[in-house]
Amino acid sequence: MKLKEQFSMGKIPSLKNAHLLLYVALKLCCVRELGDACDAEQQEQQQQQQDGYQNMSKTDLMVKILQEILECEGSLDRLMVCLLLGCRAPGLASGWYSQTSSEDEKEQDLRLILDHARLVPGCIVREVVSAPLWSCGSSPVVVAALAEAPRLVLTLLQYGAGGTALNYYLYSKCYKNGVYLAIAYLLRKLRDHVKSGVVTVHYLEPSGQHDPCAVHVPQISHQPARGAYEDANVLARTTDLLTVSGENPITSCLRYLLRSVPHVPVKFLRDQVGDGCDVALLLPRQCCLEPASLAHLARTATRTHLRDKDLLPQVLHHLPIPLTLQQYLNLLRD
Repeated sequence: MKLKEQFSMGKIPSLKNAHLLLYVALKLCCVRELGDACDAEQQEQQQQQQDGYQNMSKTDLMVKILQEILECEGSLDRLMVCLLLGCRAPGLASGWYSQTSSEDEKEQDLRLILDHARLVPGCIVREVVSAPLWSCGSSPVVVAALAEAPRLVLTLLQYGAGGTALNYYLYSKCYKNGVYLAIAYLLRKLRDHVKSGVVTVHYLEPSGQHDPCAVHVPQISHQPARGAYEDANVLARTTDLLTVSGENPITSCLRYLLRSVPHVPVKFLRDQVGDGCDVALLLPRQCCLEPASLAHLARTATRTHLRDKDLLPQVLHHLPIPLTLQQYLNLLRD
């Protein structure tokens, strides 16, 4: 099943013949691993000789397939596009999921493949979830954010996407961190939705008890919007655009992204969002104007240290700390 070609930027083997079989086999492994629907005869067949490997477990088989894809293509670029875009992926890659596939299925496949990619020699998971996808021109977290997939955004962040620095260098070029770019893109998208009336501005009421593991949104009264984003009377009674936009996929993505960075520079917001808007009306003040809490800064510093060692997220479950702190470090709590 080996098909090795010289890899260069922008030149990836076409999905046909033997190379396509790698993706078919990997998808079957995901289905069998997650569904656990193999009967005794199928399990016996799996243990028999497969392409020269005997008594190969499902884990070993997935690692071997990922290693073959990495050797053929030089990266897991196309595989990440399949996982993130599903049926909207270009070309034959769109066959990875059907149009009825749920975001939960995509999240489970993504976690399964990233966990096995950690076992592939020379594969660093934090780079897989952070490096720009040459086929898309953006990092995976930007692709997931623009697809408005909060569960995929959270999964990528938990595995170390982006880091905390605004700029990073790759192949001697300076790139903007995908996490910050995703925040800017989503803010522009949310602002446009409010202007066009797709997202309704809500008026805040005192919040009650809530699930600490869920994305926190204050309780709101669903009064009709009074107008566009520029309505000064509306904005004068609200805190920021993120808070008053209620709960929707865009705001959920934004909240996960903001948990993973220590601070969003005001200059960055002015440059990327712009359009003459006041940045104080875009995000909560502690995210961009006021100092962040010590607990939040400690979380980002701890995650940066663990990310540099490529230990996220599995090491968090083994730390001798309370479950609430584990969830906080894993971006499940505000």
